[in-house]
Amino acid sequence: MSQMDLSVSLVVYNNDASVLSRTIFSVLQSKDISFRIYVVDNSPNQDLKQLCTDSRIEYIYNNANIGFGSGHNVVINGNYEKGRYHLVLNPDIYFQPDVLKRSIDFLDENYQYGLMMPAIKNPNGTFRYVRRRLPGVYDVFTKIILPHLSYTKKRDTLYRTKDFSYERVVENIPFISGCFLLFRTEVLIAVHGFDPRYFMYFEDADLCRRALQKAKNVYNPAISVVHTANQESHHSLRLFKIHLRSAVQYFHKWGWFFDKERTLLNKNIKQQ
Repeated sequence: MSQMDLSVSLVVYNNDASVLSRTIFSVLQSKDISFRIYVVDNSPNQDLKQLCTDSRIEYIYNNANIGFGSGHNVVINGNYEKGRYHLVLNPDIYFQPDVLKRSIDFLDENYQYGLMMPAIKNPNGTFRYVRRRLPGVYDVFTKIILPHLSYTKKRDTLYRTKDFSYERVVENIPFISGCFLLFRTEVLIAVHGFDPRYFMYFEDADLCRRALQKAKNVYNPAISVVHTANQESHHSLRLFKIHLRSAVQYFHKWGWFFDKERTLLNKNIKQQ
């Protein structure tokens, strides 16, 4: 039997059922590919299980909030059937029926890429600037403390790679938002998935830079999905604290002010 085309992991925690249902439906309506969806539930109850009745969905209940990356690792590093490609997907994304097939076809035709992100758009069709350089200490902390400084805004423009067109293919992106990460599964397995030390935030920056050590990352705006989420950490003190803790963990791991690899990777971005 030939290998399944795609496995999809969704980590959920007390999500709005209507929003999650739309995300699941976006995958289920996909055409001309074989796939399996894994819904990994970190919620305190199993209320969301009711959305997982399709035979192509496997519901996994953790009975604990183990975090975003560790939730995905249940599937990535566990004894679950995985496809040639694996999609790390947020539960607040939706897209057209041809998106996953076109994404897989693109990677089938471009073996140099191990990770792809499509254009991520708002419901009104505008781009979300989620394609990034690796962050420095200034990018993270000064933006929080002094967001209105002109120099802070200039740094943020570079951090979000606005110096490269969001309408062009760009490769060697060192930091791709974790809302939609389509991996060549062999690359994802080779880097052992997410670093479980991050509960939430910065786990995607960490994973993407490690994936880039194995194969090229690419942003392909010929394909697009819609992301409905807001930046919750800006409105919740608890999430804000988690965000800061993860930032400290990230810089402690990779270097606070001296990170030669960060400097190199941030310079190697290439527009096609």
